Amino acid sequence: MYTLIQCVPCQRAKHLLATTYGDVPSHFLELVGDEDWQRQLQVDLLKVTRQATFPYVFVCGQFVGGSSDLFNMHHSGQLRQVLNNCMSRSG
Repeated sequence: MYTLIQCVPCQRAKHLLATTYGDVPSHFLELVGDEDWQRQLQVDLLKVTRQATFPYVFVCGQFVGGSSDLFNMHHSGQLRQVLNNCMSRSG
């Protein structure tokens, strides 16, 4: 997950993963956003995902959306299924 410091949706998404899906390894790249490489990464993420807001959530290398998408997947039960499928393929 790509996040920004002081991004409330990013913090909520990280909290959901930590508290509900603690059995699944998570990786975060938290950006401050004021260095050239970070600004370029934001441009590249926009090109790849067509989404302009943080967080950028990827599962098994696939972009699944942002915070709202993550919570929708969680509430429907789809997130657990996707995570379990990912873990079974990689482990």
